[in-house]
Amino acid sequence: MNIPHRKGALTVTISGILVFMLGGVVAAGAAPSTGGSQTALVTAQETTATASATPTETNPAQTTCSAVDESQTYNGETFICTEGDDAQLVWLSEADSHKIVEAREAKAKAAAAKIAADKAAAQKAAAKAAADKLAAEKAAAKAAADKLAAEKAAAREAAARKAAEKAAADQAAAAQAAADRVAQQAAAEQEAQQAAVPAAPAPAFVYYKNCTAARAAGAAPVYAGSPGYASHLDRDGDGIGCE
Repeated sequence: MNIPHRKGALTVTISGILVFMLGGVVAAGAAPSTGGSQTALVTAQETTATASATPTETNPAQTTCSAVDESQTYNGETFICTEGDDAQLVWLSEADSHKIVEAREAKAKAAAAKIAADKAAAQKAAAKAAADKLAAEKAAAKAAADKLAAEKAAAREAAARKAAEKAAADQAAAAQAAADRVAQQAAAEQEAQQAAVPAAPAPAFVYYKNCTAARAAGAAPVYAGSPGYASHLDRDGDGIGCE
């Protein structure tokens, strides 16, 4: 009858025997008494013998069960109620049950290890991304600081150059002003001297007939523009007569 539990199967078997016995008794009582006493006795003995017989156990292998890890014994072999890969509870031999349980535990352990490895890899990747971001931020901050420092240095150089140009311009202006003052002072002194010295009388007209006369008068050599100079005294025309 494929009854999974041994106790249930035994109960059903005994109940069937009792019903069978009760039916035999009723049939014997209803049959004619003539010549039937011996037959009834034999029937009663057979029924009694059948009722006292031990029912045959059913092999539970691969039959369904109701509670995980429940166990029973059949022909000296232990069967354990085990959840299969299809999530159904069936009776399996102890060895097969252990294999399935160990395989399931190994699979669960491998899955847990993979999850842990994936989590560790994700955490490592996140840590690397954070480190890269921090390094990029530091690099950007350093670049900005270097740029600011370069701009400040350029501004200082420009200011120094402008100050030097201004100083040079001021020095040149001061030198020019000093030169102008000296020139003005010299011009003033010259004007004062010219005003203080009386004008020299215009020289009289001097004529030398020849260089001998000029030498005799002590005027040789005679320069162009000086009294007594004449072209007949300066034969080479270099502006100096009677050389």
